Amino acid sequence: LDSLREDKLWWNGPTWLKEHIEQCPRPTMALSPEESRLVSPERKRIVTLCASLQEPSLSAIIDPSRYGTMERLVRVTAYCCRFLANAGTHAGERKIRARLSLLELQDAEKRFEDRLGSNPCASWGPPRGFVSILGHGRPFASGRKTVKDEDNTALVPPSSLLPLNGLVVELIVRLAHESELHAGLNQILAALRGRFWVVQGRQAVKRCIRACIICRKHDARPFCPLMSDFPPERVTPSFPFNRVGLDFAGPLYVKDEHRPAQKAYICLFTCMVTRAMHLEVAFDMTTISFLAALPRFIARRGRPSVIHTDNFRTFKQADSFMRDLLRGKSAGKIREELAMRQIEWKYSTDRAPWCGGYWERLVRSMKNALRK
Repeated sequence: LDSLREDKLWWNGPTWLKEHIEQCPRPTMALSPEESRLVSPERKRIVTLCASLQEPSLSAIIDPSRYGTMERLVRVTAYCCRFLANAGTHAGERKIRARLSLLELQDAEKRFEDRLGSNPCASWGPPRGFVSILGHGRPFASGRKTVKDEDNTALVPPSSLLPLNGLVVELIVRLAHESELHAGLNQILAALRGRFWVVQGRQAVKRCIRACIICRKHDARPFCPLMSDFPPERVTPSFPFNRVGLDFAGPLYVKDEHRPAQKAYICLFTCMVTRAMHLEVAFDMTTISFLAALPRFIARRGRPSVIHTDNFRTFKQADSFMRDLLRGKSAGKIREELAMRQIEWKYSTDRAPWCGGYWERLVRSMKNALRK
């Protein structure tokens, strides 16, 4: 400790530390080749900053999903463009009129076309039979409909090529659909291709028609209620014409050699089980004609146990004979005849014409056969 207390080199260091840097002694130590390879240079961190100016897209400023129609989207875009134009001009040069001009609306619509047409065929390519032409910074679909004059100027401009998916494309297709008064697929596609050629446009139009509420209401099939089971008379096995349905059809015009054309009516009997049909002619609308037709039917087909017919209050076009026959003055005679023959007469439910559907359908078949 005594020697360190008096050691100047320990307390002050070497004398050349107080001299100028140029007068300091140079190191004379030399490194061997092996040692020099082991010494690596100093590593320095280099920071590189890259910046690019990217303009915000139109869809980032104006969200198309907030607008239900293309017209409203174009008008809002036109007003925004007018505001930006007025913000960069003097007060005396600003456009202050309330209504939008045609040029402003066309410019707003062109902005969306330019945005959509930047890369519409990335996955599908141009339509078959068409050539993709670059014009004004976006592609067009040029086909045989392009008409040119003597100066090689297109009189009918080519259609703008648009992608399949996108909110703006859906609004454009919906506008064409509503402009054509909710027409069919081919008509909407033809009207749309007058200005725009949507890649896979048929699929886009089909998707628009399926999403249209008005078209779904008009094209929907009528409600089909759950039908009940057939009544026992329709499904219980029995011999033909044991249970029959009765209806009248006509008039038919019968022409004779000696008399002019006269009216005749058909009394239709159909079996409820086998759907067999028997026709009897009634030459006039009297009680005697019906009472004559019924025994002829019984003589040919046998006596039925049940006769089912319409409730004649539901007939809107029935004439007075049918009412008199089953509900009027002659009802007592008919019931007496049926009771003697042990025949039960049943009426269908009021205001339920579908109860007699099985004989109404045979009336139609009979009339079609007579016409042909």
